[in-house]
Amino acid sequence: SYSITATYNSSSTTYLDDDTSNTATVAVPAAVTLTLTGGGQTGDIGSSLNMPVTISPAGAAGTLKLYAKLGTNPRVEVDSETHDGTGSQTLDWASPANAGTYTMSVDFVPDNAALFAAATSSTQTITISKIQVSITVTTSVATIALGGGAVTLTATVSPAAAPGTIQFEVNGSNFGAAQALSSGSASISWTPG
Repeated sequence: SYSITATYNSSSTTYLDDDTSNTATVAVPAAVTLTLTGGGQTGDIGSSLNMPVTISPAGAAGTLKLYAKLGTNPRVEVDSETHDGTGSQTLDWASPANAGTYTMSVDFVPDNAALFAAATSSTQTITISKIQVSITVTTSVATIALGGGAVTLTATVSPAAAPGTIQFEVNGSNFGAAQALSSGSASISWTPG
């Protein structure tokens, strides 16, 4: 903080000098430094990512806000936590909804702007990917003679929550219409011929 004083000196014999100095104080908030780590992480849509941040001075009272920025889109707040006073804290991005390369940063918002200054960390980059889906195809019978009846073709996907359709193919050609997935599987009846 700065102490400001002023003393009156008269330029006339009509007024008395005032050698009693009055003092005012101007507070300067302490600078806060944020160091964000955790860059280079990769995860899938819906996964959880942890971003550690160190705060100096450790006793700076305020709120830490984690932001994610995708491409030219504006920053979006993805976590907000009260600084616990330890100088080291981990912020979490619970469930990214879109794939892409994100620029992450942290803001510090002081409880008392007269004591501590607001701050923004340097950025880190993380990559979010689409969820990999695996598919398994089974048949109701392993061997059947021509004209021997219908065979049920079933496709099962993992994870089962993946939405969408299944297009069956026989010898490289589409067979039937695309079938909607239900509880992770779809079936169609096919008769060899």
